[in-house]
Amino acid sequence: MFERWDTNGDGILDTDEVLMGCLYMGMEPDQISALFARMDVNSDGEISLEEWRAGHTAFRLIGTANDELCTWLKTHKLDKYEVAVREDMGATTVEELLEMDEDDWVEVGLKKLEVKRVMKALADYGQEVAPRTRGGATEAEGLEAVEKAKNAADIEAVVAAMRGHAGNAGVQE
Repeated sequence: MFERWDTNGDGILDTDEVLMGCLYMGMEPDQISALFARMDVNSDGEISLEEWRAGHTAFRLIGTANDELCTWLKTHKLDKYEVAVREDMGATTVEELLEMDEDDWVEVGLKKLEVKRVMKALADYGQEVAPRTRGGATEAEGLEAVEKAKNAADIEAVVAAMRGHAGNAGVQE
């Protein structure tokens, strides 16, 4: 298929070649833009044979290559901004979106209400991936609890030792 779409025979697919090939297959223009952004791994505006091979299997299986970022954007009804997120913001993962501020989102075309929704969704995502210990405590809170437990264990060991000697030393409970 790569060779068939490479109409000028230069060994690289440019945007026009991908557009024509995808339209011929019945894809919608917005799907084509998102697909191109995902397959153009090095963002040079062309798809090499290596990039094609890496992305084509996923494309064939589900119609368009999906990754965590794509899934997150779809879940939050932001998939129409995928090309801008990948190309303009340079994000390739959801974690990279956590580094963006409200102004970055306005620049890619989100309205104020959408920006608030995105920032809330990202905050929720950040909470999900933040380091956690048992019981939902943060890592710092967990370390503090371990330190307290060590101190309590030391006290309990002293008390147990004293109880063991209670008969001899006259210490009572």
